[in-house]
Amino acid sequence: MLLKQEDISSFIPSDERILVKKMEEIRKTESGIVIPQGSNDENCVGATVVSVGAKVNNEKETNAKIVAGDVVLFGQYSGTKLNCSSSVSGSYMIVKASDILGIIKK
Repeated sequence: MLLKQEDISSFIPSDERILVKKMEEIRKTESGIVIPQGSNDENCVGATVVSVGAKVNNEKETNAKIVAGDVVLFGQYSGTKLNCSSSVSGSYMIVKASDILGIIKK
């Protein structure tokens, strides 16, 4: 299914899942050559939380609540990428709360 912007805006993740928008970073060498995404050796990905599932902040192991607008870090192979239409800006993913490595509060 191809998601539109209004689908993303109204999307509520199930259980312990989190909808995030990946932070896109353009990397260049000193000479100006653009390095394609995926060719880097970074182990974690940053993303902005869009919405959280009902069980995310109910876990007793969590010492900080995750809310929309927070920036989270997770492993590069974590989560499921959503298939969005070309009218949607950015790249969205669904990530399990247990895959979150840390939170940067905004």
